Amino acid sequence: MDFSAPATAPILLWTLMRGAALAVLSTEALFLWSRRREPEPAVSAAQAASRFFWAATPAVLLAGLALWCLVSVAGAQLSVPR
Repeated sequence: MDFSAPATAPILLWTLMRGAALAVLSTEALFLWSRRREPEPAVSAAQAASRFFWAATPAVLLAGLALWCLVSVAGAQLSVPR
């Protein structure tokens, strides 16, 4: 019987993605927890846009990392001869 070693690149990529997701979620949770009792001042349009940008940046980066991992794993699986 011929056994091949499991591909370590997909395992490492998924581990990296899970670690990044955990880091993003923990920092967002800490941010929300630290701001739970602050009074809400009047917000201008520029401040609202800035808040949206800084709230969306980690989510967009995480989505990009997930897409990159998905494409890398799919490409690695397609290049393996059967």
